[in-house]
Amino acid sequence: MANDILKVKIHIPPLGKQILVRTKIFAQLEQDVADSQGFTRKLTLVSAPAGFGKTTVVRSWIAGREQQTAWYAIDDADNAREQFWLYLLSAIQTINKSVGAATMEMLRSMDISSEAPSSLLTPVLNDLFSLETPFFLVLDDYHLINNRQIHDDLIFFIENAGPALHVIVTTRSDPPWPLSKLRAKGMMNELRLEDLKFSKDEMKQLLFQINSFELPENQLETLYNKTEGWVTGIQLAALSIASSSDTNKFINDFAGSDRFVLHFLSEEVLSGQAPVIQDFLLKTSILNRLCAPLCDAVTGRNDSSEILADLERNNLFIIALDNQGYWYRYHHLFSDLLSHRLKAISTDTIKQLHTMACNWYVAAGAYREALHHAFASDNKDKVAEILHDYDTTILQEEGTTLLIRYLNSLPLNLLQKYQRLIAYKAFYHIAREGSQEAEKYLAIARTLSYKDAAKQQEYLGIQAVINAFHSINTQNILNTKKYAEEALRYLPPGNHFWRNSVTIISGDAMLFSGRPNEAYPFYLEAHQNNQRCNQHYFLISSGIKLAINLQYLGELAESEAFIQSLLMFVKEKGLGNLGKVGILWALLGDILREKGDYVEAERCIERGLYLSRVSKPYLSWNLLYRIALAYSQGKNNQAMAAIRQIEALNNEFQLPTFIITVATAWKARILIERADITQARNLLSELGVKEDVPVKGGQEQVYLVLVRLLLAEDNKDLGLVRTILDDIQRLANSGEQRQILIETLILKASLEKKAGNLASADNLIQNAKNIGTAKFNPSAENKPHSENKTSYPSLIEDLSPRELEIVELISQGLSNQDIANKLFISLGTVKWHTSNIYGKLGVRGRTHAVAAARKLKLIR
Repeated sequence: MANDILKVKIHIPPLGKQILVRTKIFAQLEQDVADSQGFTRKLTLVSAPAGFGKTTVVRSWIAGREQQTAWYAIDDADNAREQFWLYLLSAIQTINKSVGAATMEMLRSMDISSEAPSSLLTPVLNDLFSLETPFFLVLDDYHLINNRQIHDDLIFFIENAGPALHVIVTTRSDPPWPLSKLRAKGMMNELRLEDLKFSKDEMKQLLFQINSFELPENQLETLYNKTEGWVTGIQLAALSIASSSDTNKFINDFAGSDRFVLHFLSEEVLSGQAPVIQDFLLKTSILNRLCAPLCDAVTGRNDSSEILADLERNNLFIIALDNQGYWYRYHHLFSDLLSHRLKAISTDTIKQLHTMACNWYVAAGAYREALHHAFASDNKDKVAEILHDYDTTILQEEGTTLLIRYLNSLPLNLLQKYQRLIAYKAFYHIAREGSQEAEKYLAIARTLSYKDAAKQQEYLGIQAVINAFHSINTQNILNTKKYAEEALRYLPPGNHFWRNSVTIISGDAMLFSGRPNEAYPFYLEAHQNNQRCNQHYFLISSGIKLAINLQYLGELAESEAFIQSLLMFVKEKGLGNLGKVGILWALLGDILREKGDYVEAERCIERGLYLSRVSKPYLSWNLLYRIALAYSQGKNNQAMAAIRQIEALNNEFQLPTFIITVATAWKARILIERADITQARNLLSELGVKEDVPVKGGQEQVYLVLVRLLLAEDNKDLGLVRTILDDIQRLANSGEQRQILIETLILKASLEKKAGNLASADNLIQNAKNIGTAKFNPSAENKPHSENKTSYPSLIEDLSPRELEIVELISQGLSNQDIANKLFISLGTVKWHTSNIYGKLGVRGRTHAVAAARKLKLIR
């Protein structure tokens, strides 16, 4: 039932009866909208007051093209950003199931409130550009949206959509978009009140179509002047004329204004119904959509099915939303009237009706709609009860944003009645607003308890997860480990959300304290849980953790194979355009760098940077891989440029500490090579890294830079340097950090060589080589390095036919404008395609794109 409730909002409504074919308007809508290559205009805006037939015109226009039309019927509950895009993308997926899969995963799996439009929508825009068959997307009743973020999202979406998509918007008022710019660029077609008004001939046809009669010319002229072509006024007049004993008097008395029509609806239509029907209409007016079981629940009746059928049969301003006659809605003007009349009766009655609707939706398992009605009833206790009792299902089916939104609407004294809600509040405050803001919720959570022993044990486990999260955010690794162990003891195996959270936190605590060997089991458990729950977005996250963990352990062959399997998985699931997938590509590039294959490494890292550009933390992490590659190639200026990018991102977004620490360490290392010892030492000191401060787990990489600095100074006590290296080696061995161990042995060899111990230096170098060989292929000890070189002759994500066409033209030396002219597409579309081509090929320019495409045998 919950799934059916979603479907009705994205179902194309039936065409309806007695629809007048408006040939002139259809010609206006078709004008310059498309050519053989796809849509040439991005938007059709149908903007006019209520009752001018906006939806009917659009529905009639697409008749015969339903298979290439996605429809989203908007209501006033759709102002939540994640809900709007869930429905919109669900509508698009009725045309093509793969479009928007990555963004749908984001919507269900993370809080998107702070995501920029580009971050949220770039994956779906990339999907749209790969489509060859064009389709329409209808957004009906867009005037009900008043969320600024949605307005910003949608104009970004429309402006950047490819030629396969044409958006049609019906609205009572213009959306706050740069319409003049769209108009000037020829990107928009529009119908307005003057266009939608019926002509006198159309009114004549409609009157005949409704009641099979013709008016004399003088009456026709009078009625047309009074209605001014307003279709709702004409329809009401036609229905009334049929029952009027004096047509001429009725027409002379009739006023076609919307105020009169509302009065007419109230006095003639509503008041003319039997009291039981009036009661039914008023009580069900709180519903955006009607079905018989829901109406029975709200009205206390058991004959709603018959009443709805009678209303439809009598044309009483009810509109079918499906072909089965199950779901309906009221005509908007009639709905407005009913709502106004109901408010005048009793606000308490309205609250009771919303409560009954809420209870029905809870029973149907449609918790999003249930929460909407609970909130509309001003029953915050009911909101809290639903969130508390169905939290696991809500998280699995709706994602985190819905929970957070309603949590933020509840006062603290109410949250204290629902123990787990306080815990959620603390958890999300840590994630979104910092640990300090969460302290008061943590303190309250500790004072609450459940009487039931099993519930209490689970609640203690949840508290422990939050405390672990709080501890890792404040860099208290010891407390993190303690609370994580406590959480895993208390939480039942079936509580996947909290167990996954704490296993990931535990893994992070181990990894960043220099113990990747102990991190691995935690990441593996989280990954296996995500597989069992079929949580694709979280599965990618845990997979990335595992792949990075394997690299830390020096298991490069295993990490590489695992990354390849993850990339195939994201391709199959349509998630290849997610920003976090960029980490997989860049990590693969870093492994190839270690193998000495710099060409393939650069291609993969550039692909990773392209994908992660929409998410600053992912982008900054991948820039670390670009730094390492540039340094390995001897391109220190490029490495410093990437470091400056990270510093700029940190100034803007405050990146995680571990990213800044690694970037600073790289900067100090390059400065040492440039003999700028003073500045390098200052940078390390800012990190708290000094020769008289003991090395701690997780600091090994930064202390290796300190060792390089001490060796460069020449006048330092070699015994002190040896002690630091011994400490690093001990920690590396303890945590099984092969990469750190190799670098430590090499630096020890340099130290022994400086001390004149050449044999000892040679032994250390050989040990490092042996460990390095084992990282890639244990059986390849005697093979030359070139034989272990890996190449990737095919792309995980293929170029679309249009992208192949464009890269072929690039290889012929055509400019972007030449390509636009040749393919009859806009210059902006060419630029979008070339950007995608560069990202998929992992290159930064036209020459490199052509070379990569030829190497992959994509072009001649």
